[in-house]
Formats: sequence, structure tokens, C-alpha cells
Amino acid sequence: MIKAFIIEDEEYTLLEITEILQDTGSIRVCGAYQSPIEALEKYENQRPQVIFVDIEMPDMDGLTLAELLMNKNPLLKVVFITAYNHYAVQAFDINALDYILKPIDPERCEIMIKRLVKAIELESTTHSSLEVKCFGDFEVNVYNIPVKWERSKAEELFAYFLANYNKKIHKEVIIENLWSDYKLSKALRILQTTVHKVRSVLAPYNEQLYIKFQDNSYILIIKDFMFDYKILMNLLAREDAVSFANIPNIMDTYESIKKGLFSDKGYLWSYEFEVKLKKLFYKKLKVLLMDQTMEKEVAEYIKNIIDEINVC
Repeated sequence: MIKAFIIEDEEYTLLEITEILQDTGSIRVCGAYQSPIEALEKYENQRPQVIFVDIEMPDMDGLTLAELLMNKNPLLKVVFITAYNHYAVQAFDINALDYILKPIDPERCEIMIKRLVKAIELESTTHSSLEVKCFGDFEVNVYNIPVKWERSKAEELFAYFLANYNKKIHKEVIIENLWSDYKLSKALRILQTTVHKVRSVLAPYNEQLYIKFQDNSYILIIKDFMFDYKILMNLLAREDAVSFANIPNIMDTYESIKKGLFSDKGYLWSYEFEVKLKKLFYKKLKVLLMDQTMEKEVAEYIKNIIDEINVC
């Protein structure tokens, strides 16, 4: 049976949704709260699989609460409760599993519940393989099937996190790079909802990589997951020149750099990462040239690349 929290400051709506969920026979409400603070405090004791949370509440809005709880469990499913009309709620629909519109429509709730049950059942039986390619065309595939981002900014935010993997990035720095045309208050809200979408894509892989929020900053934690950009950065960071001193290795690295980082997307912020890559590569090649035992063929190949990098 699916464990659920309901967080809704209006008592009548809270009781109504509780009754609807309990009557399904497949969802057990293990916590119903009018206070988001109390729900946050009680979360660890119950560890629900899904939260039904009102967007507008005193003390803490539903988006913030959902974000804090998803920090604790990236697999957590979120269903928003809102009085907004259908068109306004679409902004939240891409970042949550579903929504409930006030006043409550039992038939609409039934559709939402079926979607929720199906999503949790699928998650428990699916062990997908995630593949990410950053150089050239940016690709994120599951079993060789491209991920459907629904919004281009969710895809770009994930790319930005990948370029900054394992680094803490203040939310205002992210906004400066991705949403500089918006007022800060609106941009912060867009950032929150976009992070929810990225988290929903990454949820099945939270043991390998997940997004953490701390000190007003986000960080993409990567543990046991490799992708081309990380592999190349690890290679360039190695101190032992011998492991790098062969033509195929150098050639592969240079070919990746020439393709460009997310080059098909045209992200303006990615330019600084490309420059950093070139500088690291250039430095590595200069160190290699100091090796007097290097084969002449390799040395000439390195000199040619250095000349090309200088021209770029």
C-alpha cells in the first residue's frame, strides 16, 4: 500500500482529500497536516512515498516544502493542491506527478490516483540504464531512448549541473546564467519548479546522482556515474603524464574538445567551460613535451595540436 502525506492548511479540504485517498484501498494516509513545518518534522518517522501539498500556505509554500522533502528522498512523488485555474497550473504540472484543483473533483482525483499507482509500480519494476553525452550533441538517454524534458530549460539546467558536478552553486548564480531576464522573485520560483522536473528524471538513479539543496545552493552529487565530460576532466586532472602520452588518447581528447560542450544547444554559459577545458588540455600537452624520452612522432603530434589550440 502506498504511504502518503497530505499538507493542506484548509481543514475542510484536508479532510476531503484524506477521505478520498483512504477510500481507494491502495493509499494509506500516514500523516495529514495543516502545518508544513509539522509535516517536515514528522517526515523521517513515516517516510511517505507521495505527498499531496497545497501550493499556497502560511509559514512555507508548497514548492519549498516539496523541495526540502525531495532533498531527503529524491524518489518522492509530489501532487500539488491548488486553487489556480487549469492554464496557470501547467507550470507546476511539469514538475510534479500531478495536481488537484480546488474545489475538489472526485473524478479528476480518480485519474490522478491511477497515474500515481502506475508510476510507483513502474518505478519498482524498472531498472533503466541512464546514458549522458555532453560533447557535440547533448544527449540524455534511457535504454537508448531520449529523455522527454517537456521544457528546454529543464534540459539546460541539467546540463548546467553536469558542467558543475559535485560543486555547490548558489541559486542566484544559476539564475544569472539561465534566467537573467526575469525579476529575481519570479526567477527563483521558476528555478524551483525546474529543479523538480530534473529531479523527477533523475529519481530512479538517486544512488548514482542526485540534486542536493544546502545553504541556498544546489549541487549535483555524482557517485557511481560516469559520462564523457567527467571522464575527460578526470583524465586531464591526473598527475601521471605517462597515462596520457599516447596518440589515441590525445586524439580522443582533442576530438571531444573540438566537438564543443553542448554545442548543439548554444548555451552561452558553456563557453567558459570550453575555455577551461582547452587551457587544461594545453597545459597537459606542454608538460608532456618536457618529457625527453617521448617518441618523436608523439611529440610532433602534440606540437601540431598546441599550434591549433593557439589559433582557436
